[in-house]
Amino acid sequence: MTAPNVSICLSPDADTLQTHAANELQQYLVELFGVQAQVVSGTTDGQQCRIVLGLITDAHLLASSRDLPLLSEQGYLLRRTDSDTMVLAGGSSAAVAWAVYELVERYGTRYLLHEDVFPDNPGAFHLPDLDETFEPVHRIRSWRQFNDLAHGPVLWSLEQQKRFINQIFKLKFNGIHLGLWPQHPMVDYQIDGIHRSSWTFLFGQKIPIDHENIGREQLWSNMPLLTHPDFRGIETFDEALTVGRRLIHGILDHSQGLGMHASIAFQPLEFPIEFRGCLQRPTGDAIQAGGLVCAETGELNNPKHIRAIEARLRAYLEQWDRVDEFEFHLPEHPHAEAACASAWHSLAKKYNLEPEFDMADLLAQAQENYLVSGGVARSEREFKSTISMLEFMDAFFGQNDLLDQMSDKKIDMTITLGGSAEQVFPFVHRVLPLGCGLRTSVDYTSSRAVRRMALLEKVDTSEMRATLTMTLQDDNVGWLPQVATENIHVLLQAMHRYGWSGYYTRYWPIGDLDPTVAYMARASWDATVSPRGVYEDHFDHTYGPASTQRLCQMVRMLEDATVILDLDFLSLFFPVPGILVGNVRATKPMPEGVYHILATYESAYTILNSLRDLPGPAVRRSNLNYWLSRMEFAIHTLHEMRLLHNGGLALHAASEARKKGDEIAATEHGKRAARAYQQAIASGETALSAAAENVRDDSDRGCLAAYYHFLVREIKQAVQDVLEKANLQR
Repeated sequence: MTAPNVSICLSPDADTLQTHAANELQQYLVELFGVQAQVVSGTTDGQQCRIVLGLITDAHLLASSRDLPLLSEQGYLLRRTDSDTMVLAGGSSAAVAWAVYELVERYGTRYLLHEDVFPDNPGAFHLPDLDETFEPVHRIRSWRQFNDLAHGPVLWSLEQQKRFINQIFKLKFNGIHLGLWPQHPMVDYQIDGIHRSSWTFLFGQKIPIDHENIGREQLWSNMPLLTHPDFRGIETFDEALTVGRRLIHGILDHSQGLGMHASIAFQPLEFPIEFRGCLQRPTGDAIQAGGLVCAETGELNNPKHIRAIEARLRAYLEQWDRVDEFEFHLPEHPHAEAACASAWHSLAKKYNLEPEFDMADLLAQAQENYLVSGGVARSEREFKSTISMLEFMDAFFGQNDLLDQMSDKKIDMTITLGGSAEQVFPFVHRVLPLGCGLRTSVDYTSSRAVRRMALLEKVDTSEMRATLTMTLQDDNVGWLPQVATENIHVLLQAMHRYGWSGYYTRYWPIGDLDPTVAYMARASWDATVSPRGVYEDHFDHTYGPASTQRLCQMVRMLEDATVILDLDFLSLFFPVPGILVGNVRATKPMPEGVYHILATYESAYTILNSLRDLPGPAVRRSNLNYWLSRMEFAIHTLHEMRLLHNGGLALHAASEARKKGDEIAATEHGKRAARAYQQAIASGETALSAAAENVRDDSDRGCLAAYYHFLVREIKQAVQDVLEKANLQR
């Protein structure tokens, strides 16, 4: 059979991104059909098939099809105009590329976060009979590409960042978000003659990597302490700053080259500890892991604090003015409640908030908000602090030209508020600067956010831009598999209903996310899709129809486990030193809810194991093996926790027997404790060995290094210490 003669027709004025889209289509046609299409400038005559690619306003595209619709900047069109011509049009160059990826999807390809999955038998080359126009349901669909824990993107190399950005762009997400912490070496400034000097990643955690690490051959070489691979051997702040800027510029270069929205988040009210002397009354205790930052606890409007804030903001404006948006992230754990009364008086008078809003009523609501993680004490403190911080921001921006500078540079400003500040949502648009947007997570996890979903309606989206931080996985849960699609579905529909502009993802390891991401990618363009419908399509194409129904059951079960973790066991495996050590001294059995989580993972493993020999695409085996290793890790990690509790109970029993003078019973209980502890350590080692068999990316590497420290190295030392102290190490 003669191969078809196919031309991909670009405008003579096509830019780099449109040319990239044409080249991508060219490569996909080779992969799918073995068709060697040629990319040409303008339209051509005499070709058997033409795919006309470009902006909806391009002359060569208008000549190929009549009555083309108006498209937004993100809108795109697929239209077969006759038997030999297909038009792929977009309202921007990025949308032109999305039209290409949509066509390739119609040929049976699916995009995962690590790879593309091609159909085993796509059939003969053809132009699909389509005439469809696409506009997004959610205009902002952004992914957070930086944070500061070992299981997230903070440890990703630039090459991994680029690969990941390529995949989310194919899925028609349109933004990247860089969450820079005060301790990160990406910006330089001085305050009152004091220069920046400190820097670190992972909140300063010292996580060794040595010859004992399980899976060490999968880790980065020549790295004695876990850090970002580009920062091996870096010591001084100036050295780190050079490397940090290169990394962030590399991420921005790649994403902005794809026409993606770029935002940087920073925390203007928190400073590296070398600036403690620049504040009037700085915090003395650690306010985040590692004790690396400080904040003002006195009057926020004092001159020293104002100078410090302004110096930082000007540094970001000077050094990172290439982005589209600055997010001013107000502290997760604020300490500004002392000035609440005077701040409220100032805001209420300036913006005519009373009597519509009464401080006594607002405070009473905060004092009775039992849904806030951390309880009503945190709810009250954070509400009061939010009032103080909003008044400070209002006064601060009124006495400088920073807002004008941002406007001149076309940088949008967004303020991030936590859900603990929900009482201010109905009037926050009045007190924020004109044009400033609001971002909130509502709560730490999607299942918690759904329970407080009414807050979305309280924000007046006709007066301000509002976006949601959408949690796909919670960092507190750590490396346990999490699936939150059903709750994300509810939140996306509510956002659409109440006019929210979009979302910024919050996630950590990406190996488990493909089913959820497949849903989000579709739901962001079609509000009628359901998680189950997308799951069936996703599993049909990536694992084969014979596996689909059981995989749908598996992720449904993981949804249940995730909700239990979200509501009752936040911080269960938070990836920080000492997270499991307390279990060594347990005096109660492992909580019943954790047994339910364990049983769910075991059932999920059984389902996955039953699929090993079923037919499907070539890539199904590697993806299935990855899921199996993740379940094994979770199962053995939870068994380690169970066994540590058993050891702690036996150790407690030995202590009680010794108090009663029963040395024989104390010895027997001590032996039982030692056995349980050794079984626990062995279970942790098994968990890590299973994970090491299927390492896909830099998040997996970070987890493998960090969790060896948390599950094995620290536990060995803690067990030795408690047995020696109890005089049972014999």
